[in-house]
Amino acid sequence: MLYFQYSSLTKAKISFDEESRRDFDFLRESFKTENVASKFMKFTRYSVNPFTYAISPLGSYNIGITDELCKKCDDLRIDYKIEDELLKLIKPSLNIKTLLDVPNQEFQYRWYQRQLLESLLENGRGVIISPTRSGKSLILAGLCHNIFQSYVQNKLQNILLLVPNINLVFQMYEDMCEYGLGEFYNIQMFTAKTMNKKGAKINVEKFNIYIANSQYLLLHGDELPFIDVIIVDEVHQMTKGSEISKIVKGVKISHKFGCTGTLPKNIVDKWNIAGTFGPVLDEIEIQTLQDEGILANVKVFPIKFNHSKKENFKYIDPELLEGLTKEEKEIKKFEISQRAYQKESMYLGVCEEANKKAVSVCKKLILEHKNWNALILFDFTEQGQQLYRLLDFENKHYVDGSVDVLDRKDVIEQMNAPEGGHITIAQSKTFSTGLTIKNIEVVCIMTNQSSPTKIIQSIGRGLRKVEKNTLIVIDFFHNYAYSEKHFFERAELYKKCYGLSLGSDYTIKMVQL
Repeated sequence: MLYFQYSSLTKAKISFDEESRRDFDFLRESFKTENVASKFMKFTRYSVNPFTYAISPLGSYNIGITDELCKKCDDLRIDYKIEDELLKLIKPSLNIKTLLDVPNQEFQYRWYQRQLLESLLENGRGVIISPTRSGKSLILAGLCHNIFQSYVQNKLQNILLLVPNINLVFQMYEDMCEYGLGEFYNIQMFTAKTMNKKGAKINVEKFNIYIANSQYLLLHGDELPFIDVIIVDEVHQMTKGSEISKIVKGVKISHKFGCTGTLPKNIVDKWNIAGTFGPVLDEIEIQTLQDEGILANVKVFPIKFNHSKKENFKYIDPELLEGLTKEEKEIKKFEISQRAYQKESMYLGVCEEANKKAVSVCKKLILEHKNWNALILFDFTEQGQQLYRLLDFENKHYVDGSVDVLDRKDVIEQMNAPEGGHITIAQSKTFSTGLTIKNIEVVCIMTNQSSPTKIIQSIGRGLRKVEKNTLIVIDFFHNYAYSEKHFFERAELYKKCYGLSLGSDYTIKMVQL
């Protein structure tokens, strides 16, 4: 029999006798995946395990995946027992009998928001998945309000609400106040730019909600007071090895919650998120909310740029390999292959002929529909600046990581204006996460990537249903290896998330360069 035992507030351990060694090995092998880094390490003479395991050889693991491990034991018909102390930690009760609405009665939970909130409160930790623009901030406000209102049973007074960037600190603060929490609780904002040099102070007369971005926590996390509860918005960014993930994982409290629109596709990152916060408690699919008319429908229009003359970024000059040993040649070939994607992306990103045609397509749509707004998403600064220069349009805006947060807010306000007629060229990593932009009718994807979280978050900027019923997604790509590969990966994503199939729901338009 395997024994799941408490080690600490962040770690648990599986113990076993010699008779159960085989069962433990079966379980451990069920939670392994290929270590991608080992492919590179073999060329640099480092010895590295070709697999990554969720469970250490001695049985230690991150406490949040206990549920998943036990389910696998059931599947494998392995006998196990969970220690009582561990049971209390993997599902720490919040003792909440009746779900309360937020103080501002103008805001009522939709059925799915109530369902997700009840899951969080019932389990005391864990992750919920709900589409971008489905109103996750109302769920988080309800979570804070209900936790504080059950103070007598829980003695929980300080909540840290962690968001990815500085824009969301201000936006989340405004949302919390709009929902009426500001009248009852002490809400403080902390960013690297607005930090109080004396640190955060506890207001003993009120319960405290500290809203901070990841950058602040990395630089000044030791200045925050004792935290009873951590809530992480856009929890998909808590990937394995990231510094912010290590900090959150190391906080020794049992109540940790996460929410996101989609989880990362890397299984190691999923293990890391589940290990820190707990299992996925509930998920609401995009199509469900589209069918109910809560989110806008999506139409995809792929445009492929066919280059008559193509660069070969994987070409290896034979002279580079002269005089090298067989092992050195393999290392050189590997290095060139690794750089090919970056070279292709940089080259295609500033292909002026393609970018000129792309912005003209976007401009034409907005001129035909005067009250529409468009968002053009790019990868790197040089690409964005070229797109901005090529776009001959009066109401155009530009946003990358260097643009001040107040200027970004001004752009968002203009995009949210009812009259429309604006085109914003924005860096995907800056404008893909969590921002509330109500009026976007067109999203143009100019990025050479396939990351599900980034693409879904990017499209999510326009899923809010105001007056429009449909969001138009124009997906630009090129007849180059990685560009085509990533487009077809996005096509699979369109099918999975929106029920749109290439060939039946949309076709590719060819543009010759």
